[in-house]
Amino acid sequence: KKGEKVYACWSGGTGNNWFPGRVWDIKESPGAEYGPEKKYDVVFDDGDTEPNVGEIWIAKKADYEACLEKREEDDWIGVNNVRFPDSKDEYARMIGWYETCLDGVQQVYSSLGEALRAHDKHIVKIKGRNNFLAADLNFPEEHHLLFK
Repeated sequence: KKGEKVYACWSGGTGNNWFPGRVWDIKESPGAEYGPEKKYDVVFDDGDTEPNVGEIWIAKKADYEACLEKREEDDWIGVNNVRFPDSKDEYARMIGWYETCLDGVQQVYSSLGEALRAHDKHIVKIKGRNNFLAADLNFPEEHHLLFK
């Protein structure tokens, strides 16, 4: 949404140059298989601007930081990334969404951070206070007060 803190890829870079900023404007156009396509105008924290940033080149600040901490899918506990390599929808093909099973029900999240935290919250709930290990959680530091 407008004003949201994000990280976005600067088009003058190599695809590896992501910088903090805020969403200035959002444009939607009819999309492919999974909904409208969005383009974002970004104002970076250093004052530079980038118009028409595609959905795969922008991330909520919390998601970007979660991805830095949990770079590889093997690092994720209880969460899977679902992508569709043959899709015409660039977002579905490149980013996809995240699934976790809570109480036997598959839950879908557009945000990696939300999926990882939902899994952690569920583990704390089902195992009970003081009955889980840091290794059971994606972000044990967020639950440090619950450890013995």
